[in-house]
Amino acid sequence: MAFHKSTAALLSGTTLIALAYSITPPSNAAGFPPGQSVRIAQATSRTVCSPVNGQWYVSGGPGPIITQSGDRLIVDMSAYGRPTATGRILSLTQVQVTFPDDATFVGTLNGRGQINWNNGNVWRALSFAGIWQDEGTPGPVVTQSGDRLSVNMSSYRRPTATGTITAPGNTRVNFPDDATHNGTLVSPSCIQWSNGKTWTKAVATPAVTNAQNVLVKLTTGSSDLRGGNNAFITFNLTDGTSTTEIILGGGFGQNSVVRKNITLPRAISPDQIRSVTVRHDGTPRPGHPVDTYDNWDLQRLSVSLADRSFNPIANIYNSVSDPSRGRFVQRFTGVDRQIVLPRQ
Repeated sequence: MAFHKSTAALLSGTTLIALAYSITPPSNAAGFPPGQSVRIAQATSRTVCSPVNGQWYVSGGPGPIITQSGDRLIVDMSAYGRPTATGRILSLTQVQVTFPDDATFVGTLNGRGQINWNNGNVWRALSFAGIWQDEGTPGPVVTQSGDRLSVNMSSYRRPTATGTITAPGNTRVNFPDDATHNGTLVSPSCIQWSNGKTWTKAVATPAVTNAQNVLVKLTTGSSDLRGGNNAFITFNLTDGTSTTEIILGGGFGQNSVVRKNITLPRAISPDQIRSVTVRHDGTPRPGHPVDTYDNWDLQRLSVSLADRSFNPIANIYNSVSDPSRGRFVQRFTGVDRQIVLPRQ
């Protein structure tokens, strides 16, 4: 199944918008004429076919739930008791997700309901069950029991259809008033049928996480942060205000990893944060004539909202996920004293 580079991402408001792309099924795919391209998403205001939305299965069991909004992704990992992850779409075939309790990984979409992650994990779309939409109108209700499907078509005054799972993520359904069609889960929220129809399923947006605690992790480079120098952080909010500047401290040696726990004046959500500002005060200390404006290398930085025990629950910024700062964030000097980093 090949992706055509001529298509683009559809980004719009608060509607769950998908990547629009064409797929060319393999010549041996049941129900598809060899080489036929099928358009599976159109630029409409209603929910469209997303290659990532919905609940994915890991090792056969239900697990992560992905919600796409524009090019941004929210990954609900509560099935494993893990914090919510965040990410973005890199291209038509790749996504990048930061898991606050682990690391940042890149997943490759194969266009047939599977995400292959660069840590070796595989997520699959396996469930046909649920209320589906045909051309944006709720209608078919699919019940899945083992490898058997029942499709209630009563909303269209049509008889119930029945089918079987022919392979993971693939089905064959007999519509008694029409014909038998093959269906493929392109993602957990999108079925592509062999007659060219596409059914979609809306995905509920996870509840916004509010927290008062913040976990900051930073790694220094070859230039340390000592000699009376300190680092500070400020949270810039979407309403145009900013929090009071908070000291992260100093005394950080070369190539050291530092963890700082911060409690904000009030609880906020990731959506309320526009960016974070990191400032380095390298001003010579009064009474220390040998001091000069110090340099400091910030190699890596991650900022997350945290629970009461300061375990990360939502990503705000992680340099590993920043294409322009993945290997090095900033060299602070007497001239370059601060950096503003947008929320991811």
